[in-house]
Amino acid sequence: MKTSSFRFIIVFLLVPTLLSACSPSSSPSTQSIPSKEVQSSKKTIPSEQGQYLSMTYTEYMNGKNTDKGMVMRVMTYDLSSKKMTKLADVPYTSQYPLSVVSLPDHKIYYSADVDDKGDQLFSYDLNSKKLNNYPIIYLPLIV
Repeated sequence: MKTSSFRFIIVFLLVPTLLSACSPSSSPSTQSIPSKEVQSSKKTIPSEQGQYLSMTYTEYMNGKNTDKGMVMRVMTYDLSSKKMTKLADVPYTSQYPLSVVSLPDHKIYYSADVDDKGDQLFSYDLNSKKLNNYPIIYLPLIV
């Protein structure tokens, strides 16, 4: 009996979290900082977007090893059309390469290393090509 109630509680907490992961939100004002370039694709993003999944995978630049570096390939998968779209290649500099796409905000949020002092949160605006850094002191404003 305890196992089934424990599973119910986990599912009860997990499902709303997953369903709200791709909802639009407002972002705090931040300072703009220079960083390594994000290479975005030329594809336009529809303003009316249905449900989608944000996907990221890492890849060697030369296809074999880290000699030429690595990138995080940031993609979306449209659940209704079943099409995968590559949005950008983000430099892989973080200890834990993470990214998420917000199509309503036209932004990619990702982790990147800053001066070998640890990972920080960045955003890349797909329309304006503006890069923002969210230092640790701004994280409570985002969450």
